[in-house]
Amino acid sequence: MQTECIESRIEFQGLGERILIADFDGGNIVSDGGVPLIAQVDRMFNVLQRYADCFTDHRDPEAIEHSVLHLVRQRIYGLCLGYEDLNDHDRLRADALIAACVGKQDPEGRERRRPDDRGMPMAGKSTLNRLELSKVGADPDSPYCKIVADLDGMADLLVDLFLDAHDLPPAEITLDIDPTNLELFGNQLGRHFQKHYDGYCYLPQYVFCGEFLLAAQLRPGDVGAMSGAMELLQKIVTRIRQRWPHVRITIRGDGHFSDDRLMSWCEATPGLEFIVGMPSNARLMNEVQEAQRQMAAEFAAAKQSDEDSGPPEEPPRTFVEIPYRTLDSWSQQRRVVAKVEWHSGDLFPRVGFVVTNMSARARGIVHFHNGRGTAEQ
Repeated sequence: MQTECIESRIEFQGLGERILIADFDGGNIVSDGGVPLIAQVDRMFNVLQRYADCFTDHRDPEAIEHSVLHLVRQRIYGLCLGYEDLNDHDRLRADALIAACVGKQDPEGRERRRPDDRGMPMAGKSTLNRLELSKVGADPDSPYCKIVADLDGMADLLVDLFLDAHDLPPAEITLDIDPTNLELFGNQLGRHFQKHYDGYCYLPQYVFCGEFLLAAQLRPGDVGAMSGAMELLQKIVTRIRQRWPHVRITIRGDGHFSDDRLMSWCEATPGLEFIVGMPSNARLMNEVQEAQRQMAAEFAAAKQSDEDSGPPEEPPRTFVEIPYRTLDSWSQQRRVVAKVEWHSGDLFPRVGFVVTNMSARARGIVHFHNGRGTAEQ
């Protein structure tokens, strides 16, 4: 019996002079249409070319079909599109649009050397694996992974991209340093259960300047915030000062960074300021007792006023300057600023402390430190 032919073109009811058709000769169809935008931004700022320059390729040039630049673009474009695993590239390697954006001259893979690879213009997971897992000491005689990363060069690149984005050096900048959790679900080396985050994680350290990422340091989950922080900040500040020798730099962080090593370094370096959180203790709380009593009186008055004219726009607050030195961990006395305020519904005033070498007024000091919350997000 003769089979029924299937139409290759179907016409539907149109709208006025417009014709609506379904056609099946669209050729090589892809679903990741956003990749040209990613590639355009990459080429505008030359980011991945400079990143690829941070690798040394010890592979045989005669056997290479995928350059380091193409591998880097393929992997990072895939990450931007939501493909986190190397396994994803066994399917993505056939995507003609991604291949064209990566820079492949043969985006349909028709000219690949091995017949089994034809139709696959990009690298599979095994080749990309060589980019990610080569050891630092790999050389041309290494058996498999021979693409070696210059980790220091990669770290410098993040700072250089930030510097290059400015036509003129700013008068002052703020460096926000903060660790956060990287949640883990397997038995990875270096994982640790963190009660604060209620799970197994790593604790990477980040440094931002505004929206610019200047450093991302992967660390195991059982380290403190200061682990590696001094070396990281000193390297960043040194590189910035090489280009911008007169810029004033402020380092901002939470209470984990009220460490004498960091503060002493800032105090000994011209044009380098710090403002970090200060954990509460009995001595500091004793210094704000009078302010708390004052807050109680103002809160009672504000509560009465609320009943007459509605709630105030801001809770009652005051600021206290405290010359302070720890019993044994600080090398000198420093300026601590306390904010005391009482919110409606609270039983007691809220108290927060920061320690700084900045000369601004207390209210401005606390307001400036509150801005670090933007970096955390």
